[in-house]
Amino acid sequence: PHPQTVRERHSGIPTAPEGPGTTLGHRHIPTGAAVPYAVELGLTVLHTALYAALFLFAYLQLWLLLYYRERRLSYHTLCLFLCLLWAALRTTLFSFYLQNSLQALRLQQPFAHWLLYCLPGCLLFSSLCLLNLYFAEVRREAMPGSALGGGFGTGLCPESRLEGGTGIVP
Repeated sequence: PHPQTVRERHSGIPTAPEGPGTTLGHRHIPTGAAVPYAVELGLTVLHTALYAALFLFAYLQLWLLLYYRERRLSYHTLCLFLCLLWAALRTTLFSFYLQNSLQALRLQQPFAHWLLYCLPGCLLFSSLCLLNLYFAEVRREAMPGSALGGGFGTGLCPESRLEGGTGIVP
C-alpha cells in the first residue's frame, strides 16, 4: 500500500483508488459502467431512429407547405423549421454516439461542442417562446373586448352579455 497523507490520516478517506474499485471505509464503490453496453446501444439506436423520423416528418411538412403555397413566414413554418433544425442536430449527435461514444462525449472543438450540446437547448427555448407568442396572439384575437384583448378576471360572463343581461357572474 501507499503511505498515508495527513488528510487521509485525519479523515479516514483514501485519496487514491487501489485497483478496479475504490474501497472507502466499509463500502466498495465500483468504477465500471452503470448501464450495460447492449442497453446503451439499444437506447442510442432508438433515439437516433426517433430523431431521424421527426426530422423526416418536419422536412415533409415544410415541403407540403411550399407545394400548397401556404404563407412562407408563419408560426407554423417557423415552428417546423425549428423542429427540423433541432431534430437534425440531435440525430447528428446520436449518430456520433453510435460510432464512438467516448469521442462524442469529449469533443475537442468548442464550436462543435456548442453546436451539438448547447444549441438544441436554445432551439427548444426559442420554440417555447414562439408558442407563447402564438397563444398570446390567439387569445388577443379571441377576446376583442378589452385593450389587452382579454376578459379574464373581470367578473363578466360572456353568455350573459349575449342575452342582454348585466354581465355580472352570480
